[in-house]
Amino acid sequence: MKKLLMTVVVLVLLLVSVSVASYSKIDLTGNWSGKTKAMPYQLDLYLTLNLEHKDGKIVGEFSDNMKIINGDIFETELKDGVLSFKVIANVDDSPTVQFRLKITGNQMEGEWKSTDGVSGKWTAKRKTQAPEKKAPQSQKKSPSIPHPLPE
Repeated sequence: MKKLLMTVVVLVLLLVSVSVASYSKIDLTGNWSGKTKAMPYQLDLYLTLNLEHKDGKIVGEFSDNMKIINGDIFETELKDGVLSFKVIANVDDSPTVQFRLKITGNQMEGEWKSTDGVSGKWTAKRKTQAPEKKAPQSQKKSPSIPHPLPE
C-alpha cells in the first residue's frame, strides 16, 4: 500500500512540475492591444501593451489612446497562465492600475482596476508581426538572341 501511495504522489508531483514548466515558458513578447470601457465613466479606451523578456523577467510599456496611462509596467508576474502587472495612471493622485489577464495563445483576457475605483474588462490580441522582407533578387537577363550578320 505504501508503495502504491508513493507512486501516486510521485506521478502527481511530476504532472504539477510539467504544468508549471509549460506556463513559465510562455513567450509574451510582442505588441498586445484591444478596447476596454472604463467604468463607471463609460469611457472607451484603446489599450496597448508592449512586452518583452529581459534578464528572466517580463518587462514592458503600457499606453492608451487618450494618454491617461503611459508608462512602464511593474510588479509583473506570470503564474498558472495568468499575467498580472501594475502601471501608474497620469491623472490626479496618480492611481495605480492592476491588471490580471489569462493568456490563451495570442490573446489575453481579464480585468483591470485602479486604486481610485475605475475598472474594466480587457481582451487584447497580439498583433502578428509582418513577415520579414526578402532582399530583392537580381533580375536574370534573358539570353541574348543572335542578330543576323549583315550580308
